[in-house]
Formats: sequence, structure tokens, C-alpha cells
Amino acid sequence: MSNEIYGFVDVSLSSSGSESLFKKLENTYGVGVCKIGEEQLYNFPQYLLDQSSGKLLFCIADKPGGWNATCLIDYLNYATNASIGLPLNGVDRVRLLEQVLADLLLESNASRLCVALTDSSLIDESKIVLLESFHEILSNDFAECAPPCVLYDLRVK
Repeated sequence: MSNEIYGFVDVSLSSSGSESLFKKLENTYGVGVCKIGEEQLYNFPQYLLDQSSGKLLFCIADKPGGWNATCLIDYLNYATNASIGLPLNGVDRVRLLEQVLADLLLESNASRLCVALTDSSLIDESKIVLLESFHEILSNDFAECAPPCVLYDLRVK
């Protein structure tokens, strides 16, 4: 099993602009954020890729330089002496992820971000979600199943 977070922001940023934004997110939140190729958007519906003229593709990992989000989206509560480099409470890690995604969306000045939160690249469902209701929907999805295996099409009004 491999928990993964990958997607795209519907915006055109220069390579230096995207690297700067990713580095800022890594430094602020302690997670890894890196650029990926379209071939790494596993099981993304083609229509989503076709709708976007400019895309900044990314993955988010447990730590800078990493590729998987094993602990970030497993929703488990770890023992107080555990050293995972992230908050030990599952709810707190999901909240951290919400903040990373919101900052990625807002700081790139995009109106849309599509992100898959998956176990082994499996996407069972896709949802269009407004940023202001993302917390409630994501919290409910994680309470039901973690990771939720959902592709979120996150939008700003």
C-alpha cells in the first residue's frame, strides 16, 4: 500500500515561480511538494486534463524530498513518542493538508486545484468542492475511509 497525494493547479507559473512556491510550502508546513509529469496523474479522468490549458502538476509527500504520503493521510493516531515529522494526531495531519492545499491554490492565484488522495493510486470517486466547504467534506470523507481515494476538484468562488 502506498498513500499518495497528486494533482494540478489550473494556472501557468514559470518553473522558478513554481519551485519558489513549492519551497515556501515545504518550509512552512514541513511536507514535501514537488513537480511531477502528467503521466504521474494516475487514474485522473482525461476530461479534467483536457479542460485545463495551463497546469502546475504536483505531488505532496510526508517530508521534503519524499514521494509518498504514507503518514500524512493514513488518519492514524501515533503514540506520543513516535517520530514521524508530522503531527501525531490524524485529524491534525488532515488539517495540515487542508492548509497546504488552500495555500497552494490561493498563492498561485488559481481558481481551481484538482487533487487525488489515494491508496495505491485508486480513485473511487470525484467531487467538485468549493474551498469554503472543503474542511467539512474532507473531514467527513476521512472519518468514513482513510485515505478516501477521492479526486477533489477544489474551486474558489
